[in-house]
Amino acid sequence: MVMKNFKDIYEQEYQKLNSQQKRAVDTVEGPVMVIAGPGTGKTQILSRRVANILTNHQTHPEEIVCLTYTDAGASEMLDRLEGLIGEEGRNVRVSTIHAFCSELILANPELFGKEPTVITAAAKYEILKEIMDKHVTEGNLLYKNSGNRYSSIEQLLELSAKMKRENLDKDNFEKEIDKYFEMIDSSEKGNEFYKKFKYSRASNGKKQGDFKPDYDEEQQKMQKLLAGVEIVEKYSDDISDHNYFDFDDMILWTIEKLEEDDAFRKSVSDSIKYLFVDEFQDTSVIQNKLVDLLVEGEEKPNIFVVGDDDQSIYRFQGVSADNIQVFDEKYQPTKIVLEENYRSSQAIIDASRQLISHNPREDKALVAAGDNKDYDYQLPILKSYPNAKDEMFGVLKEIKELVQSGVSPQEIGVIYGRNSYGEEFAKILRDNGIFVQMKKEEKNLFIDPFFKKILAILEYLCQPSRNVRELRKIVYFDFFEVELSEIAMIRNLKKDEKISIPTIAEIDKKLEIVRKKVNKSSKYLSPMYVLRDVLKSLSIDEYIMKSKEKYHLVSVLNELYKLMLTECLIHPKLTVKGFLNQLSALQEMRISLPIEYISGSPSNCIQLMTAHGSKGLEFEHVFIMKCNDGKKKSESWPGGENNSGRFTYPPSLNGKDENESQLKEEENRRLFYVAMTRAKKVLHLSYSDDSTKTHFINEFEEFIDEVDVTESFEDCQSVDEVIIPKFTNDVLNEILGELSLSVSTLNAFLKCPLSFYFNKGLKLPSETNEAMVFGSIIHEVLEKIYISADSSQISELTSKTVLSLEKALASFESIFEEKSYQLSSDRIKKDDYIRGIRIIENLYKKAGYLKDGVIAVEKHLKGIKLGDILNTTVDLSDISDVELNGKIDKIECEEGVIRLIDYKTGKAENAKKKLVAPSEKEPLGGDYWRQAVFYYILVTNAGIDISDKEILVKYVFVEDSTSEDGFSETEDIRITQEDVDTVLEQIRDAVMKLKEGNFNCGCGQVKDDRNNYPCDYCLQALANTAPKFDNTEALEVATYQQARDNYKSLSVSKLNHFLSCPKSIYFDDVLQLSQPAGLSAGTKEKAANATLKHAPTGPVFGTAIHETMERIYKEDLKLKKAIEYYDTSLQSHQEEIIDTMSVEELKEYGYRILTNLFEHYIPDSLKGKNVYLEKELRVKIGDEYSINGIIDKLEFDNDLIRVVDYKTGSAQRGVEELAVGRDYWRQAVFYNILLENSSEIDTTGKRIETQYIFLDDDDAKEGYSIHTVNVTKEDMDLVLTQIQEFWDKVNVADFTSGCGKDDCDYCRLGEFVDFQLLKENVEAQSNKKN
Repeated sequence: MVMKNFKDIYEQEYQKLNSQQKRAVDTVEGPVMVIAGPGTGKTQILSRRVANILTNHQTHPEEIVCLTYTDAGASEMLDRLEGLIGEEGRNVRVSTIHAFCSELILANPELFGKEPTVITAAAKYEILKEIMDKHVTEGNLLYKNSGNRYSSIEQLLELSAKMKRENLDKDNFEKEIDKYFEMIDSSEKGNEFYKKFKYSRASNGKKQGDFKPDYDEEQQKMQKLLAGVEIVEKYSDDISDHNYFDFDDMILWTIEKLEEDDAFRKSVSDSIKYLFVDEFQDTSVIQNKLVDLLVEGEEKPNIFVVGDDDQSIYRFQGVSADNIQVFDEKYQPTKIVLEENYRSSQAIIDASRQLISHNPREDKALVAAGDNKDYDYQLPILKSYPNAKDEMFGVLKEIKELVQSGVSPQEIGVIYGRNSYGEEFAKILRDNGIFVQMKKEEKNLFIDPFFKKILAILEYLCQPSRNVRELRKIVYFDFFEVELSEIAMIRNLKKDEKISIPTIAEIDKKLEIVRKKVNKSSKYLSPMYVLRDVLKSLSIDEYIMKSKEKYHLVSVLNELYKLMLTECLIHPKLTVKGFLNQLSALQEMRISLPIEYISGSPSNCIQLMTAHGSKGLEFEHVFIMKCNDGKKKSESWPGGENNSGRFTYPPSLNGKDENESQLKEEENRRLFYVAMTRAKKVLHLSYSDDSTKTHFINEFEEFIDEVDVTESFEDCQSVDEVIIPKFTNDVLNEILGELSLSVSTLNAFLKCPLSFYFNKGLKLPSETNEAMVFGSIIHEVLEKIYISADSSQISELTSKTVLSLEKALASFESIFEEKSYQLSSDRIKKDDYIRGIRIIENLYKKAGYLKDGVIAVEKHLKGIKLGDILNTTVDLSDISDVELNGKIDKIECEEGVIRLIDYKTGKAENAKKKLVAPSEKEPLGGDYWRQAVFYYILVTNAGIDISDKEILVKYVFVEDSTSEDGFSETEDIRITQEDVDTVLEQIRDAVMKLKEGNFNCGCGQVKDDRNNYPCDYCLQALANTAPKFDNTEALEVATYQQARDNYKSLSVSKLNHFLSCPKSIYFDDVLQLSQPAGLSAGTKEKAANATLKHAPTGPVFGTAIHETMERIYKEDLKLKKAIEYYDTSLQSHQEEIIDTMSVEELKEYGYRILTNLFEHYIPDSLKGKNVYLEKELRVKIGDEYSINGIIDKLEFDNDLIRVVDYKTGSAQRGVEELAVGRDYWRQAVFYNILLENSSEIDTTGKRIETQYIFLDDDDAKEGYSIHTVNVTKEDMDLVLTQIQEFWDKVNVADFTSGCGKDDCDYCRLGEFVDFQLLKENVEAQSNKKN
C-alpha cells in the first residue's frame, strides 16, 4: 500500500497560491490581519497556514486554536487539514467561538459548577411560561386574560439576552429611565424631546410646555419595560437553579472566569501557541473581548485574523463594523490584502465595487483571476415587473429556461430580503415542478400535519376507554389507507359500539392493545417508548418508508423525539399523558419550534436564501428578487422589520448611535454587496413597480443592463386546489337523509364546502378550544338567569323573572366547575373564571338591563321545511323536503316587538365585517348578517304568534373593553324581504350542491395572511395529500453524501452494528429513523436475552457505572464518594430509563456492585500515572481507513499493556460474546489494532491483552468476574478485512445486502427502498463530479 507523502501534498498546494496568499501563509509570527474580499480564497490560506505551522514550525496541533463562524466552517477546515497533513490535522482545536467556550466550561467543573446543560428552546419557553403564570397577574402591563396571553415572550427572551450581553440589572434600567424623564421634563423649546412630548404653543385648553398624550404613553412603555425586567431577573435565577446555560452564557461565563482568575486565564493562554479567527468582521463586541483575553499579556501575540470590512452584515447581533479598524489600531499587525477574485466575472466585480464605493472604506481593487475571468463581460441584468406576482412568475420562467439550457439547478441561487417572501416564491416553484432547497426554511413543528397526526394518536391512547367517535379522526389519517366512504359508514356509531368494517376493526384492535398498555402498565413507560410502540404496532414506520416525503417525516419525528427527551429531562418520570400536557402548555404560548431537516441538498434543487443566508455561497446565476424600497425609509431594502410588541428603551439603552440612520444605510449596502458577489457568471436583478426600486441599484446604474419585460404574467396563478374523493351515491343519500340545515352549517359551507364533508359526512370530532368552551359556559349561565314558574317552559315565550346576582354567580360557579376540565391549563382556568364573573357582574350592574318579561331562552326551532316557507319568490321546489333548524339564545317580547338576541363572547371590534349585507366587496355578506336573517326566517315560519309585532335582531357582545359597561350591543337589525330572499337563494344553491355531492372541493385558503386565517378543513384534506412531484431519488443521494462526509472515522460499535445488518447504516445515518422508531437488527434475540436470569438494568445503569468507575480512578474516590457520584450520574440520565428497573432499584443495585468492587477489585488494581482513563485513540490504517475508539482504562504493567473494559448486564450473555466472531471478541481485536497503529502509544516489545470485567456477575463469588482475551494476528487480519468491507460498502452506498433475519427491522423496512438504484445514482453522481 502506497502511503501519501503529506509534505509533498502541502508543497503542491502551496505552489497553487498567489503571492499575497503565500505571504499570508508564510507570515507565522506576531499579529497578522488578512483583508480577504469575496472569492479571494481565504479558506485556502487558513488551512494552508495551519499546515505550514505544523509541517515546518515544530508545533503540536493541540497548540493551535482556530475559531470559525459556523459549525460547517469548522468541519470544512478539519477536512482540509486532514487532506493536507493527514490524521494529525484533526487534532487542531477547530471550533466555533461558542463551542470553544462550551469546551472550557465542561472541562473545568471546579470553576463553572457541575456539568451545566445547554438549554433547549422548549425548556426556555417552559420555564419562562411558569414564571409569567406566577408573576404576571392582573394589573401587570404584560398581563392578558385571553387570546395570545404570552405575546411578550419573544420580547422577554430578547430582553434577557440584552441584559446578559450588556450586564444590566433592574437598578440600571430604573436609573436610566429616571434620567430619561428628567431630560424630557427639563427640555426646552427647540429640543428634540420638547418637540416630541410637549406642546409648542397653547391650543385647545393646553398651555405651551404642557405634556402631550405621548408623554403618558412613553411612561407606560417604560413601566412595561420594568415589568419585563422583573420577569427576566426571575427567569435568569430559575435558569441558574436548573444549571442551564445558553449561547450567550457560554461566552459571558468564560470571559468572567478569565477576568477574575489569572491562573485560569494563564493556563488557557499558555495552551494556545497560535490563534486564528475566521470571518473576523462578524465577531461581536463580546467575542472580541474574549479574543483579547486569550492573548492578553503577550507583546506580539501570534494571532491571525481574516475578514472583510465590506462584508460586515451582523450589526443587529452586536457586531461592530469597525472590527477590522480597531484590530489594526490595537495590534498593529502585518496587513495583507487579497485582491485576486477566483469566483466572479469582472463585470460583476466592477458593478459590486461601484456599489460598495459609496461606503466609507479602504478601497480594494479586486480583479477576476479564476475560471470566470474570461467570461463574457455580461453586466448585471435588471428587469422590472408590474407587480410582485408578475415578478415571481417572470423569474420562474427564466429559471426554467436556464435549466432547460443545461445550467445545473444547484448553480442557480435566488436571494431576497425577508424569509416570508422566499416561502411564497418557493411554493410557486414547487407547484411548477421546480425542486427547491430553502436555506433556513422556517417550518413550525406544531403546525406540521404529520406531527399533529402522531399527537392525535398519542392523545387517543391516553383516553381511559375506547371511543369510536375519536377513532374516526384517527382512521381518517393516510397512515391507514381507509376509504373515506368506509369512515362515513361508521359516522353514527356511539362511543363503544362494535365496528363491522374489517379494515377499521383491525386498526381499532391494534389501538386498543397499545391503549390498554399505556393505561394499565405497572411499569413506567416513557413517551419515547410509547412513540416507538405506536410507530411499529400501527406500521407507521412502513408508511414513512413509502412516502414521497419520508425525509421530511423523519425530520419531524426526530424533533418530536428530541422534544420528548427535553421534557423528560425537566420532568423526570414523565408519562405520555404528562408530555401531552407539557406540549399543550407550549402550544398555548403560540410559539414556533423549528424543524431541523436531516436531508442533504440535492443537485437538482434551486437554492433559495435571504441575503444574510447567502454569505459564503456562490452560484453561476444569482437572482436578487424584490429589489424594492418601501414607502418609509425604515422599509428600505431588504425590507422593514416587525417591531410590534417590542420593548421601548430609554435612549441610553437602545443601542442606537447618533448617526444610526447612516450606519443602517451602510450596513444594508454591504448586505446588497454580499448578495451581488455570490454570482460567478450572471447576476439577475428584478423589482416590481408597485413600490419604489431600491436606491442601491441607482448607485451602480452605469454597470447595469436594463432589459424590458414585454410578456404578461396576469394569467399565471398559484391556486391551491383542495379536492378529495366524492362519496358514493349510497353514502351520499344516507348523509342527505339526515340533513337539517342550521345557520352554522350554512355559514361554514359557504366559507368552505369541505366543512360539510368533515362535519356531517364523516362526523370527525372537532378540536375544542378555549373560545368554544368558555362560550358554552357563558351561554349556559345566561340561559339560567331567567326563571319561570314552570321549568318546562324555559324555552317558551312566557313570563320570566331574573335570578338574583348572588344566585347567578353561584350558577356560574357550578357550571364552570363542571365544564372547565376542558380548558387546557390552570392559567386559562383562572383567567376564564375571572372573565366569567366579570361578565355576569357587568350585565347586572347596568341598571334595568336584565329585567323580568315575556322571554324564551335557548329556543330550539326545528322541522321547518323549505317547501313551507312563506312570502318568498325564491323557487325552493327542488329542495322542499329539506328542513331548517336553529337555537336562539334569547327571544324577548315587548311593546309590539319580538327581539331575537344572540350572545357573542368574541371581540366586538371583529364583528363589523361580519354584520355587513352582501355587496360587491362581500358578495355573500357577513356571517352575523346571515345569522340574523336565518333566525328571522325560522321565527316567521315556526308557528309563533307574531301578529302585529315587528321582529328585530340584536347581538350582545358580553365582553367589550372599549365600553364603559364592559359589554356592548348592536342597534336593532331590521330584516327586509330582499334579505330573506337573498339568504333563501344562498340556502337553495348550497343544498343543491350538497345533493349533487359537490362538497368535496375546498376553498383553497391555506396561507396565513393579513386578511384570513388558513382554512382548517383544507389543511385537514391537504394533510392526507402527497406532493405533486417526487424528489426522493435526488434526496437519497444528497443525504447519503452528507452522511458519508460525516464519517470521519469508524468505531467498533458502528462496525458491530454494520455486521449485524449492513442495512442498519442507511437507517442510522442516512435516513436517521433508527433512534425515534427504536429499530433493531433482531427483536427476538433481545427477547431471548430477557429469559436469562439477570436483573433488567438497561443502558442507563451501564452509563452511570462507567462514569463512576472513571471518576473513581481519576480522583481516587473512596466508596462513600463513589456512591454519591453514582447517584448524581444516575439522576442525570434518568429520563432515558425505559422499561427497566426503576431509579430506586438501580440505586440499590449499583450500591451493591460498587461495594463488591471496593472490597475485592479496586484496591489492588492499577492507578495513578500507570493508567489512562477514557483514552481516545484515532488512527489511519494504511492510507485509507480511519478508525477510532475510547478505551475505558489503559493499564501499563511493566511490559504488558492491558486494555480494561467494563461490562454491565448479563455476564452469561457477555461471555458468549467473547467467542470468535462475536461483538466483544471484535472489540478486543479492534482495540489491539488501534494500539498497534497508534503514534501516541509505544507498543514496541510489549504484549497487549484485553481484560473484560463483568461488574455484575451473579454467578461469581465476588459479584464480578474477569475474562481475558489475547488477540492473534489472524484475529487482527480478519477484523481488518471487516473494516475494509465496511468502508468498501459505505463508500459506494452499497446497502443491498441485509442480515436476512425475519425479525430485523432494517430488513423489513429496507424492502421499501431501492438500494440498487441508490447505489447506481451515487455512482452516476460521482462520475459526473469527476
